[in-house]
Amino acid sequence: MVGLEDIIVDRFNQLSDDLDIVTPTIGDNDFRLKKIIEQLVSPDHYRRVLDVGSGKGKFCRQLKGRGFEVVGVEPAEKLIQVARELYPDIQFIKASATQLPFPDNSFDAAICVEVLEQIPDYEMAVREMARVLRPGGLLLVLDNNANSLHPRYLIPTKLWNRFWGEETKWRLYPRDFIFQEHHFVPHRLNRTIKKYFASSNPEFVRYQPDRVEGPWLKVTLIRIRTSVGWVLHQICPWLDFYVLWRAIK
Repeated sequence: MVGLEDIIVDRFNQLSDDLDIVTPTIGDNDFRLKKIIEQLVSPDHYRRVLDVGSGKGKFCRQLKGRGFEVVGVEPAEKLIQVARELYPDIQFIKASATQLPFPDNSFDAAICVEVLEQIPDYEMAVREMARVLRPGGLLLVLDNNANSLHPRYLIPTKLWNRFWGEETKWRLYPRDFIFQEHHFVPHRLNRTIKKYFASSNPEFVRYQPDRVEGPWLKVTLIRIRTSVGWVLHQICPWLDFYVLWRAIK
């Protein structure tokens, strides 16, 4: 019998060639990567790291290059095939976040970047990540904020998703699809995480675009938008699109 999670995984297999949605690389200056590295500090602190929902391996490659012992877990067959071809020196395992194929206390840290929103039973995934982390282990969940402004257009994200999300690929599923991404209220997800971790704290993360190129008008508008986003982050950080939940087992 095909379950809801299988249907979602099949959707990602269908989208595997869309580089706007499932990218194989990530730049050194990506703000999400910087935030993850800032928390992991160095392999001396958290050497063995699990990337849950590793996709095509972009975060795994970056962590491996910085000396971490990293393992990627990904349920979508086509994504994991690409990851193994691109990064043959990294271990990628086909598995669900809700059924991690590792013994208890196997890892020092786990990262889950823009993945929890795609998991129907996300609490089960949180519980599994807690199980495979050692005592004192670190969990980093970077995901969306239900109460945010859209990071590119600075209007309520809920409004954007409702009217333009599917056309602009901010929603991965058609309107009549059996599942839609979770949108997390920060303190509610934090309560869920704290069921399985000794401590958990959300931190609002400002969206920062990569190096901007193109016509001068486009570049100018993006720079203005980025400056406005910085001011909003300073005054109203709870409107940031991204949140990092940092939990210690």
